[in-house]
Amino acid sequence: MTKIAVDDAELKKLIRSFGLVKEDLKRLNEKLNSKLPSKIIRMLEKKTPTDTGETRAAWDVSRKGSNGFIITNDNGSIIQFLMDGTKPHKIEPVDKSVLLFSMGSSKIFAKFVNHPGYSSKMDERSIYMELGRIIDKVVDEVITSILRKKLR
Repeated sequence: MTKIAVDDAELKKLIRSFGLVKEDLKRLNEKLNSKLPSKIIRMLEKKTPTDTGETRAAWDVSRKGSNGFIITNDNGSIIQFLMDGTKPHKIEPVDKSVLLFSMGSSKIFAKFVNHPGYSSKMDERSIYMELGRIIDKVVDEVITSILRKKLR
């Protein structure tokens, strides 16, 4: 299972630096907990390559108390391969004496296959960069709206 956790400890520091009070922190948490998960999941779904759609559809939000959330993907082993890629490796049959696969209209039998491996399909760095942009944008929107209400 792959997890992305967002906690509010840094947000509390940010709120204090703006001189906002406890009610503002509560409002910020409520708005962030309602806006961020859906935006983050939409971004992850767009960045998740798909053949069947199962991995893309497996992203989900779990609440972490009242102040945070965790985004998970139940296809964690697949996500790990998508994030890290694979090294070249040998594929051998486990329960049978030969492998069978199709190439076009031909059936191929082999004692083993040298898989060339493949590179990462999901760039972890770009995901975290995008995640940072999403969080910054939502925090900025929410704090701006709180400050506007206070200045009225």
